[in-house]
Amino acid sequence: MVVLASSGGMPRQLSSCPLAFPWHASWLSLPSLNLHGGVTLGMILALSPVCCPALKLGLVGPWSRDAFFSSALPEVAAQLAVERIKKDPSLSAIHPLDYVLFEEDGQTWKAVARFADSSKNLSAFVGPLNPRHCEAASWLAQGWNKAMLSWVCLEDPLDNPMNQPALIGTLPSAATVLLAVFNYFSWAHVGIVSSKGELWVDTAHKLAGVLRSHGLPVALVTSTGMETGKVEETWRKIQAAGNIKGKMAEMFRMGN
Repeated sequence: MVVLASSGGMPRQLSSCPLAFPWHASWLSLPSLNLHGGVTLGMILALSPVCCPALKLGLVGPWSRDAFFSSALPEVAAQLAVERIKKDPSLSAIHPLDYVLFEEDGQTWKAVARFADSSKNLSAFVGPLNPRHCEAASWLAQGWNKAMLSWVCLEDPLDNPMNQPALIGTLPSAATVLLAVFNYFSWAHVGIVSSKGELWVDTAHKLAGVLRSHGLPVALVTSTGMETGKVEETWRKIQAAGNIKGKMAEMFRMGN
């Protein structure tokens, strides 16, 4: 996803990744549970019953529905991550670790239903990857007394642990970081361009909603594909938005 902003002059491209940050990709290539010196895993352990013989994680995402994630071989990546964690001497004293991949549906009610079905025999969840599902999933996790780790949730209330004690944000909210950048440089007149995939469109609209709730005008929210006609159409929309003027940068591989 590309976020364009301007302060009356030439705009600046702020990011070319989903949620404005490439954090989801690093989870697939690196063991997120070992990220930041095992802090994330430690947070799971703190919320997991000590009586459990094994720590079983539910990894929630659109693993087969989205071309970007399916091409990253999530099953293989998860296996490699677990093996690396098991070999880490600093984590040798933890419970035996296991995982299950759960498919995240594009429709909210179906995604929540699958999330509910997957709660049995799990210690914690990593995900979901669609910010539109965060609020419902976090309430369910709280009701089940299970930890939910996510780096994609954008809602301000979810940033406050007193509101959602089951939700552990492993990284600052992308919206919070963007707002800080906009404020520092006095940028406004924001435009968001995403891939046409269902996940990315949802993310773009969710991000736009959060930015607008903070009084930041979002003049354009649109999606595009790799076809020449689609790119040209998107460029015309950017030009028509007025103060959003800029060159479309190369994005990550725009699937679907």
